[in-house]
Amino acid sequence: VGPTSSLNNGQSVPVSVHKYDGGGVGVGTLTTSINTNAVWNATMQRWEVPFTISSFSTFYLTSFKPSIPLSNNLISLVAQIENASNKVSWIVSSEDNLDSYLIERADANHEFIVIGEVKSKSPNGNSANVVSYQFYDKEPLIGVNNYRLKMVSLDGGYQFTKTVNVFRNGGTEIYLYPNPVITDITMLVNSKKELGATITITDVIGKVTDRIERNIEKGQNQIQIGVEHLSPGTYYINYRTSDGIISSQKFIKK
Repeated sequence: VGPTSSLNNGQSVPVSVHKYDGGGVGVGTLTTSINTNAVWNATMQRWEVPFTISSFSTFYLTSFKPSIPLSNNLISLVAQIENASNKVSWIVSSEDNLDSYLIERADANHEFIVIGEVKSKSPNGNSANVVSYQFYDKEPLIGVNNYRLKMVSLDGGYQFTKTVNVFRNGGTEIYLYPNPVITDITMLVNSKKELGATITITDVIGKVTDRIERNIEKGQNQIQIGVEHLSPGTYYINYRTSDGIISSQKFIKK
C-alpha cells in the first residue's frame, strides 16, 4: 500500500510477518509467522510494522485477512430468566478454527459490552459434531437485556450472531410448583394491575410446545397448566404481558 494523503495518522491495516530458514518464500522453511498491523505514520509519510524478534534476519510481509468462522452453524440462541440470573444458551452444528465465544449485552440503546467469554469445547477449535454451551449473566439489567455472541476464530477473525433478549421487571413476581412435576404445574403470578398475558412452554432449544392466553387480574393469580403430555426433560414457562413484561421460569418434567 503506497502513501496517500487520505490516510489518517495511526490508521492501520492487518499484515502477516514471515521468516523463512534456508531461503526465501517458496524455498526456505517457514519458522515464524506473526499477525500484526501496519500503522501509518503521517509525519514520516510511511508505514511502520511493529513486532518482536529474537534475532536479526530477513522478513517478508504479506496481506492478512483473518478468517471468519462462517462454518460455525448456529442452530439456536436462547436467552431466558432463571431465578436471579439470565441464562444465555446456544447450540452449533459444527465448529471450524474456533477459539471462543464472547457474550455481549446491551440495554435498550443497543450499546453492547462484553460480559463474559466461553472457550470452544472442541479440540483445536474444530468439530463436525453438535456442541452446546451456556452462560449465566449473574448481574442482569432491569428492563431489556439484549444478548449476542461474538464468535472468534483462532486467527482473530470474528462474526456476530443474531440478537436475542429478555425483559426483567421488578414489579411482577412469578412462582412455579411443584417442580419437578409429573402431571400439573401451578403458576402463581402476583401482578400490580389487570392485563392480558400469553404463556408459552418451550423446550431447551426454544421450540414452543404449548400456548395459553389469559387475563391477569390485579393481585395474586393461580394458573394450573397440564404438562402430562410432555416427554421427561427440561422446559421453560414463558410469561409475556400486553404491556411488555416478560419472565421465564425453568421446570423439570418427570
